[in-house]
Amino acid sequence: MIFSKYAFLGIVLPIIILFFVSESDVQTHRNTSEALSEVQNHEGNYQMEESIPSQEGVTFSQSEVNIWRDRAINGPYKSKNDAFTNSPGIWDGIVNKANLLTATQNTANDYFNGNFSKELPFQKLGFKTMMAAFVYLVKGDSTKGALVKSKILAQVNAPNIQWTGLPDAPTEPVMFSATWVVRLFHAYDYTRNLYSKEEKVTIDAWFLAAATYFQTGLNYALTKYVFPNRAMGDYETKNNGYTQSTQPPNSNTSYAWIDAEGNRHNLLPHIGFWYNNRRAVVATCIGLLGVYFNDQNMIDDSKLYFKEWIKYGVFPDGTQVEYNRNTINAPQQGAIGYSSINIEACLLVAKWLSDNKLDTELYTYSTVDGYKGTEVGGTNGNGKGPKSLFNILLTFSEHIDGSVLRYRNQVAAANLQDSYSENTKRYYQQDLILCLANLHYKFQRFQDIYMRTAPGTIPYSGGRYGEGPNGWTWGNGLSLVGYQFQYAGLENY
Repeated sequence: MIFSKYAFLGIVLPIIILFFVSESDVQTHRNTSEALSEVQNHEGNYQMEESIPSQEGVTFSQSEVNIWRDRAINGPYKSKNDAFTNSPGIWDGIVNKANLLTATQNTANDYFNGNFSKELPFQKLGFKTMMAAFVYLVKGDSTKGALVKSKILAQVNAPNIQWTGLPDAPTEPVMFSATWVVRLFHAYDYTRNLYSKEEKVTIDAWFLAAATYFQTGLNYALTKYVFPNRAMGDYETKNNGYTQSTQPPNSNTSYAWIDAEGNRHNLLPHIGFWYNNRRAVVATCIGLLGVYFNDQNMIDDSKLYFKEWIKYGVFPDGTQVEYNRNTINAPQQGAIGYSSINIEACLLVAKWLSDNKLDTELYTYSTVDGYKGTEVGGTNGNGKGPKSLFNILLTFSEHIDGSVLRYRNQVAAANLQDSYSENTKRYYQQDLILCLANLHYKFQRFQDIYMRTAPGTIPYSGGRYGEGPNGWTWGNGLSLVGYQFQYAGLENY
């Protein structure tokens, strides 16, 4: 359902997900078809309370709601082990998180009335509200719905929240405030049938101001510092002071990766540092609200950012400039952690555009363009052909199953850019974004990896995505209530 901003005005959006892994967690791999049959056998006989009305939104369809309502009763991913050994109990976790929300208006209960210089409140702000709204959507829980409504109305009327200024720097407060707005919009989208016409006008005006704030800042920075004429499609004119260097300051390493023979790949160009996970989540927020307001300018600006990221932040082999964030203790931090936020951000906007029948361009866009080594056939040209979201996902999947060995700065197990950190004894679970990717691509390899049946992947150890004592999320990872519950095994639906 899409709304025009003029209609309602009268004239008128993460991840590092980490879990400790021990040798006892390693299980025998299941056959993919067997694992999927366990998941998909739960589907097809939708059981839901007849009193729950049909409902569609910008971020979900009625067919998805039907599946979620059935899964909340029958599984899979309702309770631990209900799909396969150690499958996570995501629905139970959603309900538990939703039950933590109270009517008290403070940051612990998803209400913020401070200023944007404070980073911490935004990192998980709105998470419980989004979970409670999802419970309302799936179960028709009127108590949860009323609580969410009160939270959203209080937040959009908070006097100290002013969407003013120019957030041209991708600081963590800007990043986390964008993910907060995306979570709050999900909560609104799930409960939108509860608000009066007058309340919707107030809420929509707040979201429009937020979208404009982020859109202005994103465009200002990239126009001022990188491509002065990007709005006209001119990428020959560059701000040389910010784009010419091939070894940017504060980089953890000069090259994206080295292979098993010790050969270095992809000298990191300065220009690629402008296209990073922080700006990606801002572009996600702009894209989501652009879809909601049917604002083509916002949609175009969001898509333009992601197309520029593919041009200047991605190498021909599908690795990213974001690999500069790999560290001695976490050699895969950039390769899997930060890079997955970029991928996820693009996937989310692509899904929202496709679901609302606007376009599928981000799924299919490809290019040979780049600069200082990110162009196909350039100084780093050992790639897979034209760069695209699909090819980026292929490279990402190689890190998860170890089918291609990439190291940070020397060939050693502790420097391997895989899904398990030898130094911190933590496991990166970013492969979950492949659930989202496969709604469109329906690619068997991606399914094998997120189901953990592919050779080289680490089977589920029982921890719930984003929850539990060892779970930690950030970036866009907090913009969805649970990947497997929402999207795993839905390639054929």
